[in-house]
Amino acid sequence: MIFQDLTGNKINKLTFRKFVGRSKNGQAIWSCECECGKFKDVFAHHVKSGNAQSCGCIVLSANCPDSATRYGGTKTPEWTSFHAAKKRCNPKHAAQFPDYEGRGTEFRFINFQEFLAHIGPRPEPKFDYSLDRIDNDGHYELGNVRWATKKEQARNRRCDNCDALKARIKDLESKLAAFGQEKEL
Repeated sequence: MIFQDLTGNKINKLTFRKFVGRSKNGQAIWSCECECGKFKDVFAHHVKSGNAQSCGCIVLSANCPDSATRYGGTKTPEWTSFHAAKKRCNPKHAAQFPDYEGRGTEFRFINFQEFLAHIGPRPEPKFDYSLDRIDNDGHYELGNVRWATKKEQARNRRCDNCDALKARIKDLESKLAAFGQEKEL
């Protein structure tokens, strides 16, 4: 195969930066820089034919209307929580989630960027926290979501006799505090 120096050439969103080598079949592999700033090793003929047009960000923006605001946020704990809450409130999934869309709970964040700007990153250690609605009868919206521990979420459940249970928990906590002990209930 004849070597063609493509350094600096730009096709679609990819700019050829460095020749990496050849595949087992002899195909030229180049390190290309995407307009979004990411680097990706690609076959030169895939770029020249139009089969590879970016590092993958074009596919994201075509399939997800708000991908421009969340690019780089997928597969993070914050994105997973955002997506799961949004799905629970989707009318298509009302039968699967009767305690959410089935009772009228709505997801009111416009996009991931708005959600993340409001709630911020999940605290460390990330596995100890999950998304919680402050008012359990309210919607997923500005002012009603937080990162909460399992203990905090357990105290924020709806139940038939919550008032009596919450009063009992407060009573026990005050008694424990009087003894200078801290225990999880």
